[in-house]
Amino acid sequence: MKRTIAAIVSHVAIILALIIVMGTLSIIAAGVSTGNEKFTGELERNVTLRILENDTAKEQGYLKELLDAFNEKYAEYGIKAVDANMDNYTDLETAGPFGYGPDVVYQANDVVMKYVDGTRKHILPLPVEKLDCYDQVGAEAWKAYELKIETQNYVCGVPVNIQQPLLYYRKDLIPENWETEWDADKNGVPDMIENWCDLYRFSKQIRQQSGGSKYGYMKSLNDGYFASGYFFSYGGYVFGGEDGKDTKDIGFSKNDGYKGAKIIRQLASVMNLECTEDTITTNAYSRMAQGRILRR
Repeated sequence: MKRTIAAIVSHVAIILALIIVMGTLSIIAAGVSTGNEKFTGELERNVTLRILENDTAKEQGYLKELLDAFNEKYAEYGIKAVDANMDNYTDLETAGPFGYGPDVVYQANDVVMKYVDGTRKHILPLPVEKLDCYDQVGAEAWKAYELKIETQNYVCGVPVNIQQPLLYYRKDLIPENWETEWDADKNGVPDMIENWCDLYRFSKQIRQQSGGSKYGYMKSLNDGYFASGYFFSYGGYVFGGEDGKDTKDIGFSKNDGYKGAKIIRQLASVMNLECTEDTITTNAYSRMAQGRILRR
């Protein structure tokens, strides 16, 4: 296609959650080469859409099923969706405006909105008010995906799911004596993978014993998802009000939320410089495979 990224899609489920919002791709499949105009409603015919998702659909095995379902529905228009076959960590923020990138991308919103900020030439706004899910998403949530063009705001992403944290770790790196030394409550679960205090203590021990060649917990310190959970654990929140939508009441520091910040600082003291930016995000898997970190 002439344009590079027809739309930026966020948060879970490839192709704007094809099964959930089947009409979505018909909207973003048509547009203009400049990417600065809003979709008028007329479908672009006989085009191929290159879809980039964050490997969830591939790992779970349903990518082909989603593509086939979309292609069957839009075959009469000559519109076909294919796997972009690109790496998730392709630098779309830099390369997009120069014509390198997919037509549709699915990623977490904290990632995709970086593509929007300052690089709007390769983003095509979406007519989200026409989607079936429009009334189910709060107005403030839609604002998180807004792109301002001159004097008007346009939405360039569609939230389709909520992510939850997942713990994974190297079981073989747990000490053999964990049942006697690292299971204070005798519940059959190693303490360092059950609570943050013991994880800090264990991470500090690993770093000291290895001379800094191995670590316990490693995670990007500027990751919003990483940080927010600590504040929420101690009564912090995003928005206040009875319905949790009062944007005048930002509550990360409310109640005992400050304790979450203290935990982040403690954990940071046993990590390394890779965690001060996004390096650890991309190399955590290899670091775990090398046995250099316990978990993330």
